[in-house]
Amino acid sequence: MNFLGLGRAMMKNRMKKGNVASLEKLMADFKELGGKIIACEMTMEIMGVKRSDLREDLIDDYGAVGTYIQEARESNITLLI
Repeated sequence: MNFLGLGRAMMKNRMKKGNVASLEKLMADFKELGGKIIACEMTMEIMGVKRSDLREDLIDDYGAVGTYIQEARESNITLLI
């Protein structure tokens, strides 16, 4: 949750203290290694998130559970967040 920007600042601070790479670096590495991001349309609808709210350059596909299952069947590793 953003909490008017406070949530983002807190996470960045915690990541820095924990000596964790920035989210931007982690995402760039993930994509470079062939990672794919599927944004859940149902969750977006429930949470009131629009496509324009997301970083389009990071999203590979939009879908529901069926889309995820189809991709997961063909993958060696999957992660659902």
